[in-house]
Amino acid sequence: MGLNNNTEAFICEFTGVECWHLDENSVITIDSPPWGSGPDDVVDKSLLGKGYDGEIFHFLTIACSCVQPCTDQRPTMLEVWEKLRAIRERYGLTDKDDYQLLRQPLISTSDIKEDLEIIEISLLEKMATKISFMKLSKATNNFSASNVITSGKTGTMYKAMLPYGTFMVVKRLHASQHYENQFISELITLASLRHKNLVPLMGFCLEMQERLLVYGYMSNGSLHDWLHVVEDRAKMLEWPIRVKIIVGIARGLTWIHHMCHFQVVHLNISSKGISLHQNFEPKISTFGEAMFMNQNDIDLNKSCPINSEFREVKLVKKDVYSFGIVLLELITGKEPSQMTNFLDFQESKLDQYDVIDKSLLGKGYDGEIFQFLRIACSCVQPCTDQRPTMLEVCKKLRAIRERNRLTVNDDFKLVRQPEIAASITEGDVIITVPQTDHE
Repeated sequence: MGLNNNTEAFICEFTGVECWHLDENSVITIDSPPWGSGPDDVVDKSLLGKGYDGEIFHFLTIACSCVQPCTDQRPTMLEVWEKLRAIRERYGLTDKDDYQLLRQPLISTSDIKEDLEIIEISLLEKMATKISFMKLSKATNNFSASNVITSGKTGTMYKAMLPYGTFMVVKRLHASQHYENQFISELITLASLRHKNLVPLMGFCLEMQERLLVYGYMSNGSLHDWLHVVEDRAKMLEWPIRVKIIVGIARGLTWIHHMCHFQVVHLNISSKGISLHQNFEPKISTFGEAMFMNQNDIDLNKSCPINSEFREVKLVKKDVYSFGIVLLELITGKEPSQMTNFLDFQESKLDQYDVIDKSLLGKGYDGEIFQFLRIACSCVQPCTDQRPTMLEVCKKLRAIRERNRLTVNDDFKLVRQPEIAASITEGDVIITVPQTDHE
């Protein structure tokens, strides 16, 4: 096909042509387009020869730019919009109202927001008990500083007491759109999942700008505080107690990853997010970053199953990595920021005794501790493909316990047995949520 400076601009804008711009009037370098001799080979023949060929070919170049394999080479929709308008104006075909609606919504955003809030509240009330702000304020002594359990970047946790003497924990989130999303995510996740090793959601409050979540009270606080905050407190956590905590966390993560109807990734596992109930039974909390991974759930990547599957594996293995860090904290007694070179352990570059909490050694559990350390190191491998799944971790933990004849009958059985969870009503009456089959 012959080309010169008067040739229509469209012929130079296809994939493989890098030198043409709508405002330029010359051609420098042209590679053959991938579909053959020319653009007319791929355009619907019924559209050609009616005076729109030039515009059609320009639109074709935009389409090609949108489906580039590399995402960095694809334009934004705003850039697409501007290109479409430029083409229409060049051919004198732009209608005044064609692009005006880019900035003019047909329905006001305030009306949409109000409708969404009504739908949202109605949906949430079906999933969990709604509690008035006044009741929660009274239960926390008007959110008194003396009732504060802890305060973090997302909000403040308060100890609350109901009229009948039942203790609860109230999380009052900071006012922010980001934390609003976390509020919804945690509420929906915990309302959908009930398990022995997940913190029980008792209710919520959504009034004006206030966003509050109500959980069951965990009498022993957080795992992080036991390990790192109070001096010498960690020594009270003997190895059998730490094993109970390790097994419980692994059991809960295995259940949300593999056993329940709603496959979930937590994405924020840490010792600060592990609450300890009576007898140091661990409860996984802080589900604000959690994501549902079921194929039937809304997923923007569902149209690309390979990428979606890769993404899901990567997110699941992120939880495995975080579990490995918590396991290392329990074995070493160190903060995550103090942990270095643990991968060297697997290459025999470190003495096993150098990395283990000295208060645990010499009490008859050294062999089991070293085996747990190997599992922790496998979980924090840099390559996600080399990390085990939580189901594999659970099987390894059980094998170690059985080999040492330390397995309790119920240690691993509950990986498939959800907890019968409690909720509270507006009248502060404890009710039981019927158990459902998650087999």
